[in-house]
Amino acid sequence: MDRKLPFNIGKTLAGVPYYLTGILPDIAVSDSGQTYHARAGERLDYISSKVYGKPTYWWIIAKANGITNGAFCLNEPAILSIPNISLF
Repeated sequence: MDRKLPFNIGKTLAGVPYYLTGILPDIAVSDSGQTYHARAGERLDYISSKVYGKPTYWWIIAKANGITNGAFCLNEPAILSIPNISLF
């Protein structure tokens, strides 16, 4: 799996999307410490804040669950694997 992923992080005032590229560590789903039953419309940063206490760890949840399309908000309910962050 390619560890260099583009993330759509917003739009400029002119409405042009901009991206941030980052290199992420590999996260195996087997490293999951728990699961989270997400509802449609929940944002990954909100879920990260609930389970880790920090919204900035949203990318760990995305990476562990194969969410690589830049989606920040879930379109449908999902059972997400939540990796144990003490592994990092």
